[in-house]
Amino acid sequence: MTVPIDVSVVVPVYNARPFLPAFVASLRQQSLSDYGLIAVDDGSTDGSGAYLESLQEDFPQLRVIHQENSGWAGAPRNRGIEQAKGRYIFFADPDDVLGDEQALESLVRFADEHGSDVVVPKMVASGGRTYAQGRYATTQVDADLPTVFTTLTPQKLFRRSLLVDHTVRFPEGKVRLEDGIFLSRAYLLASRVSILVDRVYYVLVHHDEGDHLSKRAIDPEAYLQSVSTMVENVDALCRDRDTANRIIAELVQRKATLGTQPKKAVNARPKRLRAWFAPQREFVERHLQAADRRSALRDEARILMDAAMDDDAEGLKEWASAYTAQYSAVDIRMVRGTLHIRGDQSSSARGATVELVERNGTTAPSTISIDVTDDNWELAIPKGQLSRPRDVRLFDVYMLVETTRGTVRRRVAADLSEPSYTFTDGRTVTVYTTVRGNLSIRVSEGLGRIARLRRRARRMLRRKR
Repeated sequence: MTVPIDVSVVVPVYNARPFLPAFVASLRQQSLSDYGLIAVDDGSTDGSGAYLESLQEDFPQLRVIHQENSGWAGAPRNRGIEQAKGRYIFFADPDDVLGDEQALESLVRFADEHGSDVVVPKMVASGGRTYAQGRYATTQVDADLPTVFTTLTPQKLFRRSLLVDHTVRFPEGKVRLEDGIFLSRAYLLASRVSILVDRVYYVLVHHDEGDHLSKRAIDPEAYLQSVSTMVENVDALCRDRDTANRIIAELVQRKATLGTQPKKAVNARPKRLRAWFAPQREFVERHLQAADRRSALRDEARILMDAAMDDDAEGLKEWASAYTAQYSAVDIRMVRGTLHIRGDQSSSARGATVELVERNGTTAPSTISIDVTDDNWELAIPKGQLSRPRDVRLFDVYMLVETTRGTVRRRVAADLSEPSYTFTDGRTVTVYTTVRGNLSIRVSEGLGRIARLRRRARRMLRRKR
């Protein structure tokens, strides 16, 4: 009887020869010795397979499997699942690296301790690549499922019995979002999904060279079909309706609207947007008819899907232009008790207004008209609109721009020192830049009524003298 090893690392390899030394080195330095590396050479033509073969003599954990090119990563990963002997399987890519020498050992120890079927490890990006870190705020033994659905790359630790017993496999062939289809089943079939963030476990490395799948043109119809498959998996396997709605809202926001998201729509030709609209309409009709499901969507996703339903490419481009525009404060002045803020804009905001919103406050937001030219705007805030506080009050500043597809609400940015002005009632007004680069106003406690009367009396006495 063969005693299983702790973890099988499965890596599909296709023309990755320049990157393999760094990847292999990150594995060979692991403190966990009880692991195996299954490298599935998917018909490489650059010597990747021969290089891996040359390592086997002094790298006993390595097994190399050769197969004809399948054109995508799903088939070689499935081959790796079939050949894996580990109690756990970890999927990696040959152009990335593991975090530190304790990565595998720490993942296995955590999964054993908590009985996790899937462990989502903290990952970072390098080489100019970005990867959102909000999902890694804290370690979660029982992770919030909508949060784990924000990471649909396969670099996770899976209990092998989960994949084997439920026949969880990657779609084979050229299927977009094959990782997401795989994970949408694995996450929801698992008895426990965890997030582990005590160290960096995996580094996604950006490379300009190479034939990356992400660089290939996307067929909107095929892409939306893959998103539909993921939604169907959620509907079939998620037993809590509210959780299912939150997961699907995340999939709509990140995947179903991919081709019409603001940064793409603003420069896209109407013909290209309409190529996305047709499958998006079918997606809405299939999956987003229920009121509770639609209400779970973010405002941005609803606007994008409504534009698709209306076939409104021009209206979407107008909305996207306002949504992606940058509004930045560049000059602050105080003139006779009125605070003047002048700013630049990357897109005309004619007809716009500014909204002052008290942070954590109970007062209703106040809306102020602004003067707008093609490239600049100016806001005047009378001191009466900055209500006298009993303590410190903070106001955030938003630009409101009306479009045919609704009102766009964006934070006003700033890169300022902290000019401070004192009103005659003792209030100190400070206009400053937040840590996220946004414009905010701090108003400190002023003088009370009796104190103001006493000060006025002292001034009158001085004048009489």
